[in-house]
Amino acid sequence: MAVDPYGSTVNATVCLMRVKYFLCPSDVSPDRQTHLDFRTSPHPASGNNYYGSMGSGIEYSADRSAVNGKPNGIFYFGGKSVGIQDIGDGTTNTIAFTEWVLGTGVVTVVNRTTNIIHGAGLTLPGGVRDSARANMPAGADWLPGWLAECASKLETVRGAWVEDIGEVWCAGYGGMTYASVMQPPNSPFPQCSGSGSNSINGANAFGPRSRHPGGANILLCDGSVRFLKNSVAYMTLWSLGSRDQGEVISSDSY
Repeated sequence: MAVDPYGSTVNATVCLMRVKYFLCPSDVSPDRQTHLDFRTSPHPASGNNYYGSMGSGIEYSADRSAVNGKPNGIFYFGGKSVGIQDIGDGTTNTIAFTEWVLGTGVVTVVNRTTNIIHGAGLTLPGGVRDSARANMPAGADWLPGWLAECASKLETVRGAWVEDIGEVWCAGYGGMTYASVMQPPNSPFPQCSGSGSNSINGANAFGPRSRHPGGANILLCDGSVRFLKNSVAYMTLWSLGSRDQGEVISSDSY
């Protein structure tokens, strides 16, 4: 019998249910088959445009024993859950969810807007992941070079999960339901991940995307929805992404 470590079979009915409130009316409909294995026949993707923020750092997991640059956002893989008491920067200054566009599921089509570049050939600088430089702005020295390398591999590094953005709303994967806040909305760089070619979870440098002109929607931890401009400064963006790094953000800075 096949092993099912993520409970895909027992959760298939609810996971594959399309919830209209998780889909942006401005985006395309997720009319394609799922990449995930639900131990049953192929099913249409349920779709998801709204991602829990992992913060302004590359780490997706709080469980890795060697990590010193642990996730600084509200959501992440494993570890202790975050409460309001843990949001030292204030709920009005911290992102809870960001907007993304849906992928098509067609791996062979190169698309800077929806591709997640990952797999063999895209590796993080040595030691970054297990240091304070995993979080921004401490890692601002290595990030531009890594994003440029990622962009250069857009047409060549085509892992199995390259076009699975927003496939389902129930899987705790970075690129399906979780995302970092490392790039401004609709960045010229692709979504970049240090995961293997047969995985979607990995250290990453993602950013919001939308079909709206000029920016993308974000939900702050106080429950308010704001429109984050494409032109937002990186320091402001990273400050909004982190929950407890002590940044002070002007109300008119984004």
